[in-house]
Amino acid sequence: MQNIPEVDETKKSIRFAIIQTLGIAFVVIIGIILYLNYSIESSKTFEKQKIEGELIELTTLSRNSIEKDIADLRSGKLSREETQINVISKIRSMTYKDRYGENYIFLIDYGGQILVQPYQPWLENTNQWDMQDVNGVYLIRDLIKTAKSGKEGGFVTYQYKPPNKEVEEEKLSYVIDIPELECVIGTGKYLRLYYEAQSMSIKQATTITSLLAMVVILLSLNSLLRIRSTGKRLETEIIKRGSIQTKLADSEMNLRAVFNAMSDVIIIHTTDGVIIETNDRVKDMFGCGRDELIGTHLTEISAEGEFLEEENRKLWEKALNGESPVFEYRVRRMDTGKEFFVEIAIRTVTWYGQMVVLAAVRDIQERKFIERELRRNQVMNEQAEGMGLYGNYSFDLKTREVTWSQGLYEIFKRDRNSSPPGMDEYLSLIVPEDRDRFMEIIKKSTETGETQKLEYHIERPDGEIRCLSVILDWLPDEKEKRRYILGSIRDVTDKNRAIEEIRHSEEKFRTTVQQMTDGLVLIDKDGVIIEWNRGNELITGVPAEDVIGKSIWENDSLYKIYESSSFDYKKIGKEIRRALSTGASKYQNTPIEMPILSAGGEQRTVEFTLFIIRVDHKYRVGLITHDITEEKAALEKINHELMKLASLRKIDATIMERTDPEKTLEMICSIAVDQLKMDGAITLAKLPADNLAQACVSRIDTLEEPIVYRTLELQAALLRQNLRQPFSTKKLELINQILPFDSTSGKALHHAILPLVVNKRIIGYMEVFSRKAIPTDQEWNDYFHTLAGQTSIAIENITLIANEELAYSELNQAYESTIAGWSKALELRDEETKGHSDRVMVLACKLAKKARLPQSRMDSFKRGVLLHDIGKMGIPDRILLKPGALNEEEWKIMRQHPVMAYDLLSTIPYLKDSLEVPYAHHEHWDGSGYPRGLKGKEIPLSARIFTIVDVWDALSSDRPYRKGWDRQTVTKYLMDNKSVLFDPRLVDLFLEMINQTDPAKNPASDEITD
Repeated sequence: MQNIPEVDETKKSIRFAIIQTLGIAFVVIIGIILYLNYSIESSKTFEKQKIEGELIELTTLSRNSIEKDIADLRSGKLSREETQINVISKIRSMTYKDRYGENYIFLIDYGGQILVQPYQPWLENTNQWDMQDVNGVYLIRDLIKTAKSGKEGGFVTYQYKPPNKEVEEEKLSYVIDIPELECVIGTGKYLRLYYEAQSMSIKQATTITSLLAMVVILLSLNSLLRIRSTGKRLETEIIKRGSIQTKLADSEMNLRAVFNAMSDVIIIHTTDGVIIETNDRVKDMFGCGRDELIGTHLTEISAEGEFLEEENRKLWEKALNGESPVFEYRVRRMDTGKEFFVEIAIRTVTWYGQMVVLAAVRDIQERKFIERELRRNQVMNEQAEGMGLYGNYSFDLKTREVTWSQGLYEIFKRDRNSSPPGMDEYLSLIVPEDRDRFMEIIKKSTETGETQKLEYHIERPDGEIRCLSVILDWLPDEKEKRRYILGSIRDVTDKNRAIEEIRHSEEKFRTTVQQMTDGLVLIDKDGVIIEWNRGNELITGVPAEDVIGKSIWENDSLYKIYESSSFDYKKIGKEIRRALSTGASKYQNTPIEMPILSAGGEQRTVEFTLFIIRVDHKYRVGLITHDITEEKAALEKINHELMKLASLRKIDATIMERTDPEKTLEMICSIAVDQLKMDGAITLAKLPADNLAQACVSRIDTLEEPIVYRTLELQAALLRQNLRQPFSTKKLELINQILPFDSTSGKALHHAILPLVVNKRIIGYMEVFSRKAIPTDQEWNDYFHTLAGQTSIAIENITLIANEELAYSELNQAYESTIAGWSKALELRDEETKGHSDRVMVLACKLAKKARLPQSRMDSFKRGVLLHDIGKMGIPDRILLKPGALNEEEWKIMRQHPVMAYDLLSTIPYLKDSLEVPYAHHEHWDGSGYPRGLKGKEIPLSARIFTIVDVWDALSSDRPYRKGWDRQTVTKYLMDNKSVLFDPRLVDLFLEMINQTDPAKNPASDEITD
């Protein structure tokens, strides 16, 4: 009996399955055992993390519950002892339940004394600094150290006896520092019961899993025995099938012979693009064997970017619907990567019960080559252009604003006084057959942002059809987005007609060329000039007979390039040689600017375009030259005008600012030199208080010979002789006679001068100098007058600001003098306080600086010191000047003087910020003062400062009813009343300041903030 490989393989598979099942069972049991141990350890870690979270939450809640008491301690409402008593009382009542029963929150001070321990109350108020567990861990020390080591607290693990237990167990505690009380707060949990409960659950789950695994193994063995029985039946079936397959193989061999004999490549692939069969022709077409291609995707033989999923799916759907699509496709060889075109016809067939796509592939590369050559010849025959009218445009996509140059109005024969057309109107000017192509180019340019060139036709108002050549480019805005379309438009109707005439008739060509305003040069295959039209003669001044028939290689260039130009004409020569030999050039149909020198020596700028003509399989090169000198000059003039406007705007901005007068004048001189094209400029102006502002800028001054600067000094010296007298025309005439002398030319500089007038009064002048003659055109003169006018406005603004500042200073001085007068008047009324204000002013300012009173508040503080007793103006003389002690009723009236001061000064806006000292200098730190009973930092810092200085001076000074105290007695009085009458920190600063012999050696380190 013939051996069937499938039968042997089936037997081997069954034996291997049995062995594999037993092996898997063994591995599963071992894995369960290992997993059990791992799960127990992981569970402990997880349970510990869970306990840690609970401890953090409990401790944090406890800490937050006492936060109000801590806040009262910080604010001084409670003493530390009172706060500690409240905290201990609250924490002792904080208990909770866990698996061991009742649990508690403990509190320990930094010295190791246990303040709260409900579980072992006998330990409370005892020092347990040296308490250790069985492992020698110092429990109290570690708890305090851990709490103080981090702001968020920390964990400590140690051995400790649970309630009602004799054996110590592992315990985990979390503690948080309370630095205000120098204590730590925390709680802890024992870990054993948590671990045991988790481990028991894991063991139970593992036992159940092991039993299930054994059941699965037994069921698998039973199934394998049944598979073995089924395998014997399959063996008989496979032997029968083998005989049938032999016959099918013979039939397939005959079909493959026909399949491989076909001239086209046949590819069978799935609807997903996977190749499942092909004939042997793939070797010739794709450079790879059949076996290499089967199993790969169609993208492997497709050219880059050719395989488009969506497009191919549509084709395959057509085939599935019974159609037989035929299409061109670009593919590549597998061995060389070379790309080529094929024609593919597809249809669907059934392949081994699967619906697939059958593709017949035919090489059409030779046909495509012929088509491409025809198109290339056609393009080359059409490459000729002439230049006509020219214009620029821009279009703002955001605002829809369109801007045209004057040239476009001529091209479109549109009224120059009318506005440029919008996009919709512009489309209506394009002939209908060109509109879609125009919109496609616009769309493409919008998507890619690339520069586009196109030609299309328009219809003028008189019905004439014109052909335009358009360059379309993009200009980004400040966000780097494509916003502005801009470019140029040429009327190429004449150029295109000229090229058409070249194709039809040489005579017609010559007539057209000679009528062109642009220059035209034709160069034959040997580099000989065969055409030099009238336009070129006008542009260059060189007659045609001097160049026609001569080789371009005999001369340095067709056009003379002036010496100062950096234009490299050799590159143009190289491109002409390349175009003549290859028919291609990077300058082809690309306008290039070139500076030239006409025969008359005039510098001109032309724009030339290189085009190539193919004649009898040879190439000729043409150059069309367009003179753009006037266009560039107009553009430069516009730019210059914009610079002038920008300069005037800069002066306008300076006028609105408070800038230094001479810097402003220097900037204006720079603008005058730059925009008026002068060599130097001088500006002098008379300011308030008979001050003279002057500035000069010069391009020709040197250290050895400061021509313009020396002139400025001479003119300024003349003006200062009679500075108080107003400017006059006569003075300007004298100034006009002082002229700078240029030793280089041996002549005086040319100059022009204009007065600076404010309110019909001359306040200065502006003068410009030049080695060349001063321009006489109206434009130059208008701008010079504009600059002088702007300078006058700037000087007027500076004068107004100076007058305003002077008035403010005088008003402020008047206020200060009034305040000083009030203070002196009060001292004259009360003889016993004479000199008191002056003395306390010095000490109060020193203490204020030491206490870091902000500098911005010093002026208002000084006014408050001067006016601190201004309220006594309202106290009757019988009370204020009473030689003896005041009775209770009189004291009530005397204590009203701060309120009287407030009522008097609060109505004066200028003194609003100075009320703190007069109103609050009799307030006391403990709240026992008057008139409002303010306490602590409720009293303004300025008043707290002055109170100490006021008391020091009052006690140190002699009074009619007593002698002044000595320094030691006053110092003791201040120390005894720290935190009672006075701010304690300010007292320390004041005594340090009084006792300090050399402040530089012992600077104050404390900073007082309000």
